[in-house]
Amino acid sequence: MPKKLEININMEIDFKADFDLYQFICQVLDQVHIQAGYIDFNFIDNQTIQKLNQTYLKKDCPTDVITFNLAEKEEPIWGDIYISLEQATQNARTFKNSFSEEIKLLIVHALLHLLDWQDYTESEQKKMFEEQQKILEAIKKQNLET
Repeated sequence: MPKKLEININMEIDFKADFDLYQFICQVLDQVHIQAGYIDFNFIDNQTIQKLNQTYLKKDCPTDVITFNLAEKEEPIWGDIYISLEQATQNARTFKNSFSEEIKLLIVHALLHLLDWQDYTESEQKKMFEEQQKILEAIKKQNLET
């Protein structure tokens, strides 16, 4: 495992965000105190994420984000993150967010999963949502101050 932080961004589907994707990821990692590890971000379509969901989670439907934590307990972060751009677009419409805000939310959500946050119960979902909002607000404030 690396002693530094390595981030790879893979685009199966090109998209244009109105923010610097790499910089935002770095800001989130800073907020959650991740300083070492290896993370692949994969931006994919619904068909690909549905195959992953079916193969690994036994759910035959598309989803917005899937996170695979590949690290052992005492190791630095090592993960693969898959975000469906099609599902993000649908979520943005459903929740009345911009596409960029939805992508940011999914990035934060995925990174929290890498840190072993769970969202299976209502209580876990509430805590995770609150943490996501806290992180997003801190980054927004940080960006306004610079």
